[in-house]
Amino acid sequence: EEPATKDDCYASTASLSTVRMALAWFLSEKKQYKEMTMYLADIKGAFLNAKIKDDEVIIAQPPEEWVPTIETKERVVWKLKKALYGLRSSPKRWQQFFDELMVSMNFSSHPHDGCAYIKQSGSSVILVCCHVDDLLVIGEHVQVKDFFNHLEKHVEVTYKEVKKNESTTYLGPRLERREDEIIFGVDNKYC
Repeated sequence: EEPATKDDCYASTASLSTVRMALAWFLSEKKQYKEMTMYLADIKGAFLNAKIKDDEVIIAQPPEEWVPTIETKERVVWKLKKALYGLRSSPKRWQQFFDELMVSMNFSSHPHDGCAYIKQSGSSVILVCCHVDDLLVIGEHVQVKDFFNHLEKHVEVTYKEVKKNESTTYLGPRLERREDEIIFGVDNKYC
């Protein structure tokens, strides 16, 4: 049965103030530690990673292109084993899956923003801001690479380092990293 409230349907996302805080932290740490790096990542087919529990029954009609065989009856439904795009509860199921994955990797969620994950080991810290299936990952280069290596064992992910003097976008706004500043906001051509 589908969830009844909007809180059961939508995935939380890291707030914009948390993203700004992460970018400011990157700049302050970059001055002390030259090994700090920043990556943007996208998890491919994110909702398909969220499994539906065995005791839950969610059914869907097959697409119109599906042609039933003679052995099947005309009225066919499929019992879903994984969440699909378009299913109301898929974003929430994905968030629960990702949260469990991050906890299994020894991350803890930030007390004021459940979609910001922090892992500290010794003096090194890695910070991950999650917006559904888009990630902002900040930390020392070696730890960030280890994070992606472990993440790739569970989900298909593409990632790219945000290099100095490079402009890209994150969640729509322009993200540009310079030597001593980061520009994060709407591009001038839209003003």
